[in-house]
Amino acid sequence: MSFQSKQADFTLPSREVMTEPEAADFLRIGLTKIREMRRKKEIPHVPGKPVVYMRASLISWLSGREVKPIAMDEQQEQKALRKAPRHGSDKAAIRALLLT
Repeated sequence: MSFQSKQADFTLPSREVMTEPEAADFLRIGLTKIREMRRKKEIPHVPGKPVVYMRASLISWLSGREVKPIAMDEQQEQKALRKAPRHGSDKAAIRALLLT
């Protein structure tokens, strides 16, 4: 009876784990900037030699930083508020102008 040891498959596609220069290219930022962000713990990374970055973690991190657009009605209202005179401005009057 012969036993063969099963090797664990810990290999990941090469693009799933990135070096610091690869991660900087992926994020389209400079190498100095990504190093600064890593030192301040502002960006997800795996410490070690070399430091590596997981593609999925970077995508998730980017998604969390995304600014969502506001609704068009709110944009128009904010634009009208910026153009309104500062003294005695009335939000109801501005909204009425938007509806006409």
